[in-house]
Amino acid sequence: MNPQPLAKPMPRLTGASRTTALRELLRSRRRLLVLTHNNPDPDSLGGAVGLQEFARLAAGIPSKLAITGKILRAENQAMVRELGIEMERLETLDLTAFDCVALVDTQPGFGHTFVPPHLTIDIVIDHHVCADAKVGPGDVAFFDVRLAIQRQLMPEVVRQNTNVVEAEQVIGVLVRVEHGIDMADVSGQQL
Repeated sequence: MNPQPLAKPMPRLTGASRTTALRELLRSRRRLLVLTHNNPDPDSLGGAVGLQEFARLAAGIPSKLAITGKILRAENQAMVRELGIEMERLETLDLTAFDCVALVDTQPGFGHTFVPPHLTIDIVIDHHVCADAKVGPGDVAFFDVRLAIQRQLMPEVVRQNTNVVEAEQVIGVLVRVEHGIDMADVSGQQL
């Protein structure tokens, strides 16, 4: 991966317009598959869980997080265990059961990412702005790649020896993590 500015940066959208665009896309679908890069780490897992919760609360659609590779580091394994993050192996799923596919913390074509060739990617949310990306804003229904997106998408879920993460905005959604995820103001109402 060779991080460089993209030739044509995505037009700057407000948090509200990104939220609306993502909510409307998800409301038009029945079931979401969320993928990350191989051997997911805390930012990919946190972002994936944040998107799953957004899909559930803002659009009312179920989702699955599927991974390739393994959860390798002890602190990543502790994050999965302590937060009860549910995931399945990509190769065990019937991919035809999903009409919406999202990549979080990665993009199609990145060397550390496997996307089955017949899958159409609908959502890309990443904080790696790279010249070798194979998709851009005109290639998928929802494309949000910004250097700071991961911080805005999902707060750092695991800090050493800390269980509480300060509240931050998540694509216009307030998230608080205390051994789990508590979401508020997803559809304009306090939950």
